[in-house]
Amino acid sequence: MSLDALRERKLRSALTTLMVIAGAALMVALNGMSAGNTAFINKQINSLAPNIMFVNSGQHRLSGPSAPPTIIFNSQVVSRIKSLPFVQDVVPEYRGTLQLNAQGNIQSASVTAMNPMKIYEKNPSMQLVAGSEVKPGDPTAMLVGDTVANPPGDPTPFLTVGQYVRGTYTYSKAVITTATASSTNGYGTPTTAVKTFVVSAIMQPTGDSYTDQSIYINEAEGNKLFNKAYKYDSMMVAAKSPEYVNVVAKEITDLYGPNNIGDYP
Repeated sequence: MSLDALRERKLRSALTTLMVIAGAALMVALNGMSAGNTAFINKQINSLAPNIMFVNSGQHRLSGPSAPPTIIFNSQVVSRIKSLPFVQDVVPEYRGTLQLNAQGNIQSASVTAMNPMKIYEKNPSMQLVAGSEVKPGDPTAMLVGDTVANPPGDPTPFLTVGQYVRGTYTYSKAVITTATASSTNGYGTPTTAVKTFVVSAIMQPTGDSYTDQSIYINEAEGNKLFNKAYKYDSMMVAAKSPEYVNVVAKEITDLYGPNNIGDYP
């Protein structure tokens, strides 16, 4: 009877069979997409370091101007924060913007001067392209983010491993304006510092837009190039575990005052 019914209603039977197959295929596809999205999200979360926070002098607001810095970040401040009971490590940073010249191609990039090996604390799953080598003690070495090395929409890379690149930094030196030479109320003419670097390593995409758009150089070289006089711009603070992040943040603000220092995860 079943076979007779199928023979008599061939079109309806074919459509029903097709509907069942399409429905089953759709469910398989949806389950596959869901599993893929879950795996991607877990990978992104695992690539982050939940015990890391960044500390700046002054308050940084989401809207409006940030409060001016009231605390100078120097080696003493770094040592004091590092001595807190729930702090695992403190990585001081100098920051600046370099105009890069690579074989006549020009691009500006944000530069962080720190121990490049410490970037693994921020991005534990960071991977480098073939031929890369992180050289924390080399003043000419440069660790480059993927977006800088491979600008979106550009068919050719801007930077490759082993390539020489010239960095230019322009700043204004403070000038003495009082008779006693005890204060610096003005600024002199812009001063240009030029340094040639070698791209020692290029990061694969990390999923962190700031890291992908940044360049990392040796800490001591950044102090000299950016004319920082051993005054850090920020610190990366690693708590001993994610559950201590709020405790560490409170300890830091208790030390220096909530209006004098800002921290964010």
